[in-house]
Amino acid sequence: MAIAGTVLSVASIALFGVAVALLLPAVRKVREASSRMVVSNNLKQIGIAMHNHEDTMTHLPSPVVQPPLAPPVPESEWGSRLSWRVEMLPYIEEGAVYNQMNLGQPWDSAQNKPFATQQIRTYSDPDTKSDPDTRYRVFYGPGTAFPLTEPLRLSEIGDGTSNTMLVVESGEKVTWTRFAEIKFDPNNPPDPTTMGRPGLSTFTVLFADGSVRSHRKSMNPQALKAAITPNGGEVVNLDE
Repeated sequence: MAIAGTVLSVASIALFGVAVALLLPAVRKVREASSRMVVSNNLKQIGIAMHNHEDTMTHLPSPVVQPPLAPPVPESEWGSRLSWRVEMLPYIEEGAVYNQMNLGQPWDSAQNKPFATQQIRTYSDPDTKSDPDTRYRVFYGPGTAFPLTEPLRLSEIGDGTSNTMLVVESGEKVTWTRFAEIKFDPNNPPDPTTMGRPGLSTFTVLFADGSVRSHRKSMNPQALKAAITPNGGEVVNLDE
């Protein structure tokens, strides 16, 4: 009887292990679906903020904060300055944080640096909820929705707002307050496999019409390039 009981116990443990192994993929899928929903909602909020900014200021934000009533910040200094994400704070119900920051100072100045470690829910990564860094970044430079010179208006997007990317879920997380965006090189299109959270086969994109869609990392880099350029004249097919 003792031997039989031992055999039954071993069998029960084995069956439990098999059951757990079978459940793990399902649990993982549920978690991934939940994370994708959080990312989608965050990007939708950012899209609403950008549209409200455009309604107020008549243009999309600059990729780097340009202090009001001051000469434009030259590109050579952008790396030390505040990001467009700071400019969006009043439009995502974070005006109290925005009002405490000095837009004319570097991101790591005595006044601004403490906010780099303050988590902003709309910019947070669902996989590491306590991490203040963010994956939401823009492509910037000539030929993008975030040029080096005058900010773009939505009405100036010739390829159509539903075909033009504004914000991408990046593979690399960055300090949310700091300008750390992705410089676009038309001769060297970005690699889609570097986008999105590690371990997933897709990444999420906010388009200029406010829609949010997920796309495969295995897409053709030329398709991603076409979505980045608002006036490239290409046929945008991100399912390629």
